[in-house]
Amino acid sequence: MRILAEFHGRGGAVIRVVQGDLTLEEADAIVNAANGRLRLGGGVAGAVRKRGGPAIQEECDRWVSEHGEVPVGGAAITGAGDLAARHVIHAVGPVWGTGDEERKLARAVRSALELASNHGCASVALPAISSGIFGFPKERCAEVILETVDGFEGLKEIRLTNLDDLTAGIFREKAESYRARRLSATGRRARKARTCRRLPRRAFPATSRSSGSGCSRPGRRRARCSRSSTRKSRAFSATLPPS
Repeated sequence: MRILAEFHGRGGAVIRVVQGDLTLEEADAIVNAANGRLRLGGGVAGAVRKRGGPAIQEECDRWVSEHGEVPVGGAAITGAGDLAARHVIHAVGPVWGTGDEERKLARAVRSALELASNHGCASVALPAISSGIFGFPKERCAEVILETVDGFEGLKEIRLTNLDDLTAGIFREKAESYRARRLSATGRRARKARTCRRLPRRAFPATSRSSGSGCSRPGRRRARCSRSSTRKSRAFSATLPPS
């Protein structure tokens, strides 16, 4: 496994872009790019079946028998057979050209992460869902997945693991540019906050006690001056002879 890039997500997880074999990941759960029937055919699913053994497919068949097909954007969780991971999460991404693909892909990723978190996982590894035979453009796939995992709360580590040079390289490039944009946005907010500082609490110069006011705050000074003027007016009226 080779780590190509990493950053801390807004949700608290460490997000790592990894080049390597997903089926060898030692994360608590790995995510399989699945179809709705959970048939482990080719691509990532075929690799999961080959290395994990027949137990995974058998459990997938039982899941579909009990719950029906997994909808696009949904996910199901099974055991991991002979894999190093504890769970396999089967996320169903969209086929490119069916409409609303980006929202469906983001929902599939969130469904997988939520299942992992709900089953006590601290780490999860997932591939470029839908970017194989489903035809989702790899560049946009990487962007959608990065945007989705960045804000997810409830996991300590999220690994974006792909074996081939092309996909791994795209994820590395997109992760680096995404992180740079985030840092730039954070810097702009910090500069804006500095220019919008509140005025100091004491907006007027303090008056010394020798001036006779006895108070340095304008509001209290006006109130005391008013009371003093009233007392002086009453005293003056009392000294006048009756008319």
